[in-house]
Amino acid sequence: MPHGALDSTAYHGRRSQSIAVNKRRRRQLDWEDTRKPAWVAWLSGLCTIALLLALLALGSSNGASTMMVNGDRLGPYDMSRAQYQRHAEQVLAETTGEEARWALVLAKQPWTPNSLARILGEVERGGDRIRVSTLYAAGVGLQAESISEPAAGHTREDVFTDAALMQAGGDPEAARQVRFDGMLVYAKPEQLRGLAAHVFAVEPAPADAVYGKIGVRTQALAE
Repeated sequence: MPHGALDSTAYHGRRSQSIAVNKRRRRQLDWEDTRKPAWVAWLSGLCTIALLLALLALGSSNGASTMMVNGDRLGPYDMSRAQYQRHAEQVLAETTGEEARWALVLAKQPWTPNSLARILGEVERGGDRIRVSTLYAAGVGLQAESISEPAAGHTREDVFTDAALMQAGGDPEAARQVRFDGMLVYAKPEQLRGLAAHVFAVEPAPADAVYGKIGVRTQALAE
């Protein structure tokens, strides 16, 4: 038999062989296939979080800039009490028109709820009501109580008494000792001039000053 024919017969007579499956390698490939989408999703999530943080930071920056641009301050900054009184008198004298505005009012002597209510009652007699938004407690730095207008059946004195109670931590006995030496009011220039006759100083803010964006100081650096 020719040699070539023998080789051909031997080739066709061989059994077919199968390559054994490498299960370990298959598991590795399957794991990599499933890992890729998760990795992409994870990266996408991180990018989304970074974008949100950037937007929040931008919003905070804009808010801070607005407050700095507004820049209104009321009170004896870098001046004595006497200097501040003259400063407030000048600002009040230069304030004209009928447009209501915010103003800081400082007491000659600390007010009780009753004495403060009486002063406001005298100034408001026959005229518009003065809005009192904040009371500053005497002798404790810049501790303040935000207040609202009296509800039906209540008086200004009731509201001021409640503010004193809040300052005293709810202790009625301690509340009787609370005094106020300043308040932030909203009124027309003519009302502010009437109020100035009963107090130590009235300093109006510009008409476009925004409540909550006004720096306030009630204590002078020196007498």
